Formats: sequence, structure tokens, C-alpha cells
Amino acid sequence: MLLLFGAIIGKRYVGLFLVVAIIAGACYRTPAQVTVITEPSENYREVTVTQYYYQNPGPTATQDKPVPGWTAAVSRDLLHLGWMGRRVYIEGLGVFKINDVMPESVEGYHVDIYAGSKEKAIKFGKRKFIAATVL
Repeated sequence: MLLLFGAIIGKRYVGLFLVVAIIAGACYRTPAQVTVITEPSENYREVTVTQYYYQNPGPTATQDKPVPGWTAAVSRDLLHLGWMGRRVYIEGLGVFKINDVMPESVEGYHVDIYAGSKEKAIKFGKRKFIAATVL
């Protein structure tokens, strides 16, 4: 019923409700319940997450200046699903803005978050998370 209410007031509020539901649900479920994917869709995927850093970064694919901890790039597979320009919630990490594209050599579902330093990017490493696009 709440989801129907969200659809009536507009798409933007539906996305916001989904983020709140994901965060609230994570607080009351065991870790095994939180990490279960029922059906991957355009808006819900298991992704590999890394961080990257450039000392003097140029503009992103959307011509924005990269912001550490906010800007993220996606692989071509996620780009074709329409993730460019959207915000993505990554469980355990937060919300990020997708406004860059990774090289064609990167295959699979991959999100690369812009880090504030080379040390942070190396320390973060490579991780698997569940991501849901929002807004």
C-alpha cells in the first residue's frame, strides 16, 4: 500500500522511499537476509566495487568535476542498463552519483568510486556488494 502511495505522488518519492526501506530493513534483519538477491533487475544488482584516484582528474563523462566519496563510474554493462546520471545506494557504503564510465576492458557489473587519495583507494581494495539504483 505504501508503494502504491509512492507511485501516486511521483517517481522521485518512490526512489526515496526505496532507500529508506532498504536502510530500515537492514537494521531489523540478520546479515544473511539482507544480502539475498531475489531477482536481479535493471535497478538491483550484485556489483563489484573498487575505488580509484587521479592526482589531477579531468571532468567526468557528464562533464562534472569528480568529488571524492560521491562520484562513481560504472562498467559498460551497467551503462547499458541506464545507470548513468542516476544515484546508487550500495549496501554498507552509502549513496553515490554515477557520472563517469569505466574503460571498455572492464567486464561485468562494476562500480568504481572516486577516492580522496591513492592510499584510500588501495586500502579499500575490491569488494562485492548489493546495489540498488534510486532516484
